[in-house]
Amino acid sequence: MTTEEPDGRGAPREPYGVPPVPDEVWLSFLTDSESAIRLSAPREPSARERAAGRQLQPPHVRR
Repeated sequence: MTTEEPDGRGAPREPYGVPPVPDEVWLSFLTDSESAIRLSAPREPSARERAAGRQLQPPHVRR
């Protein structure tokens, strides 16, 4: 999120306290395909798994 100077001119800047996003993160965001995102995203437990109070297993790493 960026904000402009109060007078509406000038370059946007980051709000106070917001760390800058590294260039590598932006590059990954711009170039990742949907399948790459699906492989790297954490798995959300199903409602049935949450209701049963099952112990969650660590995600399997696909290579």
